[in-house]
Amino acid sequence: EECFDRDFDGVGDNADAFPDDRSEWDDSDNDGLGDNSDLFPRDSKAKYDSDGDGVANYYDTFPNSKNMDSWFDLILRIVIAVGLISTVGYFVWRKQQQSGEEKLWTQISDEAMLMAADDQGGLIQRPQGPPPPGSFG
Repeated sequence: EECFDRDFDGVGDNADAFPDDRSEWDDSDNDGLGDNSDLFPRDSKAKYDSDGDGVANYYDTFPNSKNMDSWFDLILRIVIAVGLISTVGYFVWRKQQQSGEEKLWTQISDEAMLMAADDQGGLIQRPQGPPPPGSFG
């Protein structure tokens, strides 16, 4: 029978895992941290959660990052970043290709028009040889 309760928490000293701590009286997982303070009272390996993400530091690869818990999270972020960079790079490259195709098409079109004009009776007078002396001045 209990006759003492040093911390006056309502649990006698014989049954109280923390007889001098009024806020604690049980330690279900025997990790030295009372159940009231222990975020994971049934897992002796899991005591703390530094980043408050619900994953114990023991299991959390990134215990100080609320948004990342495992290597999978990191790899996923890298894959997403590489995908976005690749997509932007593709559209920039494609725009450059289209711009080059337009220039090439314009160049080919101009040459085709000159050739067509020549074929239609020599409408275009192309100079033969160097210009005569004094023609520029």
